[in-house]
Amino acid sequence: MKKNFKKLMSLALVVVMLGSIFSVSASAATYTITLAGGSRGTGANAVNGYFNEKISAIEGTTYIDENGVKYTINKKRNTISFQTDSSGNFTFPEYFFDMDGYVQYAWVTNKSNNTGAKYKGDTAKVTKNTAYYAGYNVASFTVNFLPGIDGEGESKAITGVVHGDEVTLEGAIFTRPGYAQIGWATTENADSVEYSFSSIYKVTGDINLYPVWQKAIINVTYDVNNISFGSLCKGYITPEARIVTITNMGNAPVSLTLPKSDAYNVVEGGSTTIAANGGTLAVSIQPKVGLDVGSYKENLLFDFGDEKANFNVLVRFVVNDHLFLKYELEGDATYSEDGHKIAKCFNCDAVDRPIAEGSMKKYLAENNTADGLLEEYLYYKTVKFVAFGSGMDDAEGVIGKRFRPTEWSVADTKLGGKFAETYTKTYDAEDYTVQYDHGDGNFGTYTLTIKYVEEEKNADGEWVSTGIEDVKNFKYSIGPSEKDNQEVVRPNMIVSIIFGLFGYLVDLITSGSLF
Repeated sequence: MKKNFKKLMSLALVVVMLGSIFSVSASAATYTITLAGGSRGTGANAVNGYFNEKISAIEGTTYIDENGVKYTINKKRNTISFQTDSSGNFTFPEYFFDMDGYVQYAWVTNKSNNTGAKYKGDTAKVTKNTAYYAGYNVASFTVNFLPGIDGEGESKAITGVVHGDEVTLEGAIFTRPGYAQIGWATTENADSVEYSFSSIYKVTGDINLYPVWQKAIINVTYDVNNISFGSLCKGYITPEARIVTITNMGNAPVSLTLPKSDAYNVVEGGSTTIAANGGTLAVSIQPKVGLDVGSYKENLLFDFGDEKANFNVLVRFVVNDHLFLKYELEGDATYSEDGHKIAKCFNCDAVDRPIAEGSMKKYLAENNTADGLLEEYLYYKTVKFVAFGSGMDDAEGVIGKRFRPTEWSVADTKLGGKFAETYTKTYDAEDYTVQYDHGDGNFGTYTLTIKYVEEEKNADGEWVSTGIEDVKNFKYSIGPSEKDNQEVVRPNMIVSIIFGLFGYLVDLITSGSLF
């Protein structure tokens, strides 16, 4: 019995010792961690990772990092490997791979979908040889615009640009006294341009761009140096603006100081800075509203702070008083006999109803007339007329008939005699007056046409048309005057004055008072 017990104890001791031996052997095992470049996409669209500059520059198959970890490089397979510690533990290393358009951000267990991501510095424990792959994100880069040593102005940047995308480079955003920025370069104080303004740049990484400088050349041109706004009547509304276009043919932007004037408004089209190499600026010049009668001649200085660039524009504008000149032409008679125009007389041959000669003459179609209202002789822009129809000054007419003004129109000789509907008309049927708005400064000769309709009283004492019409044309003109309140003597007034003087002389001779 004792012998059997001793045998069992010895066997147990052997088993324990063997277990200890195998346990020590298992716990002391190390494993290989293989890191591969990975890829994005599949088939023809697949993009593979490759060693970064640090690893690709190594000659041989060994790399030891700053922590003393030894890596084995296999450039043919595009892998790098190292050993875990005796417990199977390891720390994920720095990133060793690059990929066009992408940046490595982790180590993953699936190269296609970046699952199981681990980051540099993370720790893990494995119980077998394990492979990890470089995990990638789309790379984004920054394009920096820097003023350099001599430049002035704030830096700019285009950030978050994906690899392969295109950006438009800035124009001349920096300044330097006496110099013009003419382009961009990747080094400071470069003599030649690598990238032109507003050019398209394909981004493949971060880049710093610096201004390229050239001595400033000032060359300003302009299309107008003499502007006449003509003449307008006092009380004008808004004269037409004129445009001066300025072009900067120099290699540096220029800044304009606009002219100051009491008589003219000078307004730039957005900004007074004109870009270099063909930049333009439109400047509007317009006489101010409300100027008094007079002549406004002035040289407007366009000041660029450089005598070679500065220039003057001569502007002229005249504000006149205006006089409404009106003269009457003989109206065309409606009636005719044997092809001859005559004045119609009613009942001239009636024996039983003789008509006094004065009454007959009073009722003639030729007595249909019109006149300009005297208070409107000084003309702003509206002219006013009143019509006198034969027999209208008597409530009963003349021999029971009258001519009533019914239609008015104005023809502009500048429009080939066509009726100018653009002239606004206001008509008062009760007073038989009409006024026309001719606008500002429309000098010229016009024809006023008035139609008179013959009327007679019916049995009920109402005025009704007989169907007979008389149409007369009157001319008037609008032009500038020399002085205020200028009176115009019309032709019929001159004739009246001459005949009046002649009659006065005859009376003096026949009475013997003259001698």
